Amino acid sequence: KRSEEERDQAERLAFEADPDDHAETPRAAYADIAPALDWLAKRLGKSRATLAIYDPYYCAGGVKARLGDLGFASVSNENVDCYSTWRDASFDVLLTNPPYSGDH
Repeated sequence: KRSEEERDQAERLAFEADPDDHAETPRAAYADIAPALDWLAKRLGKSRATLAIYDPYYCAGGVKARLGDLGFASVSNENVDCYSTWRDASFDVLLTNPPYSGDH
């Protein structure tokens, strides 16, 4: 069930979206995948700070802060329609999935 804050955020997006698509991933989930991101960073000769992470699922915009708390400083997660911008995105890893409801 979505919180009132999440429903309000979905109404402030720069693109049309189903409010049910906007549930923030908790910090604990990012902590769980940090070892996999560390492995990838090492394979690419990068660090947590330089691994370019792209998360197209904006929600309420908490992705940068949550990953930043874990030391991942190069995170792209913007209030834009990812379907119109991700072909131009430059990243080492795509994290989570884009919104999936509707006809895409």
